[in-house]
Amino acid sequence: MEPVECRAVIRFLYLKGRTPQETFDEMKETYGDNAPSYDLVKRWHREFKHGRKSVETAPRPGRTPPFAIDEASVQIAQDVKISTGSVETIIHDHLHVHKVSARWIPRLLTPFQKREGIECSRMNLEMCQEDESKFFKRLITQDKTWVHHYDPETKAQSMQWKHLNSPPPKKLARSCSQSSGTRTE
Repeated sequence: MEPVECRAVIRFLYLKGRTPQETFDEMKETYGDNAPSYDLVKRWHREFKHGRKSVETAPRPGRTPPFAIDEASVQIAQDVKISTGSVETIIHDHLHVHKVSARWIPRLLTPFQKREGIECSRMNLEMCQEDESKFFKRLITQDKTWVHHYDPETKAQSMQWKHLNSPPPKKLARSCSQSSGTRTE
């Protein structure tokens, strides 16, 4: 049973005037082992009694969850008959696995390309120190800029599970749909 669905049923029965015990009994009869605990039913009855209208989880100020509940967590919780919070605690605190977004990088450079970039930068710095005005005049008129347009996947789409000791994932931004060369003068 999804958490939002569970809270919606509790709210419905609360509005019909059921007590927490009656709500729990009815949900236990209908959902069997997938029914929420009595403590959870009691807690949500109290929330609705104090004026809460939404069944959605409210964000907690100043605190971000270690990772979002996803379908895998819900499926595991249903299979082993424990709460999704317990599944997340086990995955996060005991297995040290986190869900992270891949870091977008424009291109992966080879060691040779990295050395060439450093050497080119070193030569430009020396030329700039010799005659700054001449350097910038030459650099700007000889620069060629390539602008790439691409639609990357969203941050949520790029999320992957990562163990505490494994390096963060990287994604190469290579799905260019257009590119245009322009000369800057």
